[in-house]
Amino acid sequence: MSEVWIASDWHLGPESPAAHGRLALAFLERARAAGAKVILNGDVFDVLFAGPGRGEAAHPAVVEAMAALHAE
Repeated sequence: MSEVWIASDWHLGPESPAAHGRLALAFLERARAAGAKVILNGDVFDVLFAGPGRGEAAHPAVVEAMAALHAE
């Protein structure tokens, strides 16, 4: 049985400190390296205040890491 890593409420957006994006990316990269399943329980990106798509645009490396996990 593989490990399951769970995270939520990152609220990444254009105004987020760069360190928040780096921490999210580190979490995703470490989970992938460990072969863990990842459950993101919502609010990864800030849609309410930043608007649709702006959080993803501000943190493309996080989007890419999420896609890489999904592809496996």
